[in-house]
Amino acid sequence: MSSTTSAQTLLFPGSQDWEPWVVDKQGRWIPAAKGASFSEVSVMAIPTRSLCAFPLTVASDDPTVVKGMIRVQLESRGILLNESDTETISYLKVSSNRDQIQILAFALLDHQVNDGSTEADEFEPSAYFHAVPEDGILLWRELGHWVAMFARGKQPAHVQSLSQPELNEDAIQEIQSIQEGLILQELIDSPKVVEIVKTDTLGPEEVALVGLNFKTEVRVRERSPLAKVETKSQLVPESVAEARRSQTLKKRIIWGIAAAFGLYAIFLGAWAAQLWMKDQEIVALKETVEELEPEASKVRQARLEVEELRPSFDYRLFPIELFNRCVEILPEEGIRLTHFEILPGSIVLRGEASSSTAAVTWKARLRSSDSFREYRWDFPQPAILQDNRAVFTATGILPGFEE
Repeated sequence: MSSTTSAQTLLFPGSQDWEPWVVDKQGRWIPAAKGASFSEVSVMAIPTRSLCAFPLTVASDDPTVVKGMIRVQLESRGILLNESDTETISYLKVSSNRDQIQILAFALLDHQVNDGSTEADEFEPSAYFHAVPEDGILLWRELGHWVAMFARGKQPAHVQSLSQPELNEDAIQEIQSIQEGLILQELIDSPKVVEIVKTDTLGPEEVALVGLNFKTEVRVRERSPLAKVETKSQLVPESVAEARRSQTLKKRIIWGIAAAFGLYAIFLGAWAAQLWMKDQEIVALKETVEELEPEASKVRQARLEVEELRPSFDYRLFPIELFNRCVEILPEEGIRLTHFEILPGSIVLRGEASSSTAAVTWKARLRSSDSFREYRWDFPQPAILQDNRAVFTATGILPGFEE
């Protein structure tokens, strides 16, 4: 069995099993030679069944706001992610129209991805490697299940692994159901073409069945070559991310220990000679500290009293000043404050947002505002009412006033 280097190697979910791919002279991904194996992998394609992919529209292209919206959508589906899981959410921009931006979001749910222990340098959704037909549908078989990808223009608007292992009537009904939902939400236009990636088991009956049901042109596409990935997802399985953090920590520890031993060897002789003198200095300093302790205690007490009186003379903590700052950054619409409270070293804001998107945007505006940059904001997940309004509470705390 031949071995392939990891300079340009790809582990890809084939129609039935994982397959090794390499880069040819034109820079395209092609299947590796029969019997080839990888000692290391540079890129691993994440199967669609390992991802939660869903399209949505957002009003801001701020990555923090967009990923906040993605988390809200995931939570509405019963999927909770830790705030620290920054490597499990990704998205690509599909289109933009004035203040509406359409994106395709991905959340990595299966942190194993592959049963083997291969740790790739890069992880990308398998859909990225398929060129989607313009305003069309692309179908391919992946690890025993068919996958459907829908396009808006030349960009993928949605991708989903089907429940059916065969391209039969049930699978086509599932695709049409997804298509109707996307058209209803104005996320795609009516598909103009359906392309099917060729497999060993794909017959003319399945191709004819697709054409009969979709009443549009149906084309069969060769599996190779795969498309070049233009958008990097930056997705990393949890096990790989943890291994990388552990490896980095180990390197830092080793370098730290080596540096410590080097410094210890350099200063050991000098320290031995000065040890007695240091002991004498410590005794003298201890006596000085004991003499100054009464005065130091008075200074500490005075400082505490000044801090307690600070809200009465520091204009930045005046209630009216803080309220005016808050009003200045309120958006023209979408946010209504119902409660404003000033406590020692903190501000409590309660209100209603017209939607969860407005609440997330308000959260980002508070945290990035120059007027409140000294405050650390605690903004729990808003409560969503039946009419889609979001009730929120935000608490800003100044450094030094934490409990």
